[in-house]
Amino acid sequence: MIKELSFNKYDVAKFMEDLRAKHPSRRIAVLLDNASINTCTFVAEKMRQLKIKPIYNLTYYPDGNCIEKWFSVLKNEFRKESLRLAISGKIEKLST
Repeated sequence: MIKELSFNKYDVAKFMEDLRAKHPSRRIAVLLDNASINTCTFVAEKMRQLKIKPIYNLTYYPDGNCIEKWFSVLKNEFRKESLRLAISGKIEKLST
């Protein structure tokens, strides 16, 4: 789901409904972070009704958060490329 503005509990519930509609007879478990929109009573009840099992990540556990690892790799590659361009004279200064 792509959305221009921030998500709210209704967006999360709609995502769960769409997921269940796409897979009506499958067992579903969803890995979620501990954001309030994921842990609120409204969303928990919706997942229970839809028979979707929530699995909550540990509070601030970046090693268990795949996106943190991806961002780390991406930032490292960006820094290396910026340094390469600065050394070759293709850019004047590095941004931090």
